[in-house]
Amino acid sequence: MNKDTSITLQYSVEKEDYIKLFSHSPVIRKLKWFVTFATLFTGVLIYVTMQLTDVLYYGNKLRIFNEKLIIFSLIVFIIFCIYTFRKSRRKILNQANENYKDIYEGRSFTIEYEIEAAEFLVGNRRKRVPVDSQLEIFKSKKSYFFYWRKSLEGNILLVPAYGSNEYMNKLDKLFEYIYKEVKVKTRELDK
Repeated sequence: MNKDTSITLQYSVEKEDYIKLFSHSPVIRKLKWFVTFATLFTGVLIYVTMQLTDVLYYGNKLRIFNEKLIIFSLIVFIIFCIYTFRKSRRKILNQANENYKDIYEGRSFTIEYEIEAAEFLVGNRRKRVPVDSQLEIFKSKKSYFFYWRKSLEGNILLVPAYGSNEYMNKLDKLFEYIYKEVKVKTRELDK
């Protein structure tokens, strides 16, 4: 494309950066909240089940705050939380590693920003990602993470925040257009 109508960035993606991008994506954040609430619900369900068992099986009186059952349920809940969060973290990391190997490993990645259309053209297939109000940008120490939409159909994009002088000039120019046209804010990820 013409230099005046687009900005092209070419770079390689490091594995750690992609894993961080994937782990902080809106879909994964929603999944983490879902796991948290499901675990909390399971903890309450364990307590209610133990309370019903105590009343129906042993014939004890119904007490809402049964100290022994609360302690037992809390211990089971903590063990379940640790297991669930470790398992979900492992699954997220495995999926991120698999995606990295399939998409980025050993490859150079190209994005192009069309100034007039205010959209990114991503990869070899030149998939269009509009720069609009649905775009969120996060900055880490080494990269910018672009999340477009918060659904499964959304796109995630990683752009390194370091490189040659030419690369950094293009990156500054890119953000100048993004901030001016769409007024997208960049939020810090490493706080």
